Amino acid sequence: MLFFVPSFIPALVQAFPLVYLFCYFCAGALRKHPLAFYLPWALVVVFVSWGELLAAFGLDSLAFVADYNAWLSSTRDAYPVLDTVLNLFTSSVVGVSFYLIVMFIGVCEKTKTVKRFYSIRSEMSVLGGIIIMGHVCRVLSFVTAFANPMVVQMYGHPAGDFMFIAGVLIGPLLTIAFVIPWIASFKAVRRRMEPATWRKVQKLAYPFTIFMLAQGLFLALGHALYLYPFDGMRLFETLYQGGAAFMSDFAGYVASAWIYAALLVAYPVLRLRRRHKAKPQDLTGKTLHEIGSEQA
Repeated sequence: MLFFVPSFIPALVQAFPLVYLFCYFCAGALRKHPLAFYLPWALVVVFVSWGELLAAFGLDSLAFVADYNAWLSSTRDAYPVLDTVLNLFTSSVVGVSFYLIVMFIGVCEKTKTVKRFYSIRSEMSVLGGIIIMGHVCRVLSFVTAFANPMVVQMYGHPAGDFMFIAGVLIGPLLTIAFVIPWIASFKAVRRRMEPATWRKVQKLAYPFTIFMLAQGLFLALGHALYLYPFDGMRLFETLYQGGAAFMSDFAGYVASAWIYAALLVAYPVLRLRRRHKAKPQDLTGKTLHEIGSEQA
């Protein structure tokens, strides 16, 4: 993620504070001038993603596609600062961080900070969606690869199984639950929808959050257990060639798995807690407090 941060610190931990600060300090500008953020962000995402999207459809045989992907990869390797900047605009964990803020403010107490984020909830959804859509375009080949049993077998067990669950089982459901409410987050689309229909569409955000966290958990487990069982020649060769780097990456993946697992438990719990604390309503939609005031 960030070239100057060791890999044992999970990418989500690196990205989330930066996204949080961006949303907090840019809330006013983002609310007043959203297109000034949407357009540059989308251009960077397209710049990074279009070559891999064409490659996913087998068009990397075209010289200009192959040359572009090779140039972009070598340039990012040669200039770590540029790679970090591109990651801050296009990395999936940045998009996940936007959505974590969007979803968790809905289950948190309405503090001053939470209300500030609420004022740009739609804008954060759009920005997060632009990033995630680019990520989806770049990983299409991942889904098709792990749908092949031979690839799963080559990756090993249980790592390959976790990758299959994340990419093939969860991936399509996650994409559907993401795309529909994301499109509806654009104000131009929302204005053309019936309020009741829009609210129903937005309820897809709840399974989207669960799928997003579950996929993060299984991907982290898949990467962490790639060399399992940890008594074979593959592990010995990896430790011999770069033991420190492997241990740092392994620690990062294990930490990521714990973080996603904790969030996967925390969100439903907080959601149920907030629902329990909400005031019960009668059939007319009035709270019991409002009914008591009218009777008094």
